[in-house]
Amino acid sequence: MPTYANYTPPITNDGVTYASSKVMPALEGDLWNGAQTSTDPVSVVYHEAAVASVNFTATGGPSTNSTYVVMQTCLADGTWFDVAWCLWTGTQGSASFLLSGGVAGANAFQQSRASGTAPSSNGSNQCTLGGQIRFVGKSTLGASSSSSSSSGPPLQVTVTICLKLLGLR
Repeated sequence: MPTYANYTPPITNDGVTYASSKVMPALEGDLWNGAQTSTDPVSVVYHEAAVASVNFTATGGPSTNSTYVVMQTCLADGTWFDVAWCLWTGTQGSASFLLSGGVAGANAFQQSRASGTAPSSNGSNQCTLGGQIRFVGKSTLGASSSSSSSSGPPLQVTVTICLKLLGLR
């Protein structure tokens, strides 16, 4: 952080934590764990866009990994549409993705990804946001012979999601 005229601006955090070190489920499910957002799904009533950082960490040395997170929106009618998604196949360390969606857009698309099915790649649908958003995801891990010992770290992928909503301008 640069210093100007003997003043160092304070480091600020932007956004709220939606999920904090959440263990990715084996069946697709909501990833909220009550971190900083007060409700789930998150209300988007006075906002026009959303951006989220999605940070994965793999432990236990899986032999294979297919982990995904999907940002979804709905109009409070229970029909959820995929807005943006990421897919991680790394087997060690961590990876970070940025998901964004909303503002104005003209598009018509059918919700074609079946619940519990991983997207084929990273992507998004250009669309306005509904009244609510949530994040869902799933992890499918293959165990290697070295990851099957009980003395090491657990075989899992965790996710931390930080969300920022852009207000009306």
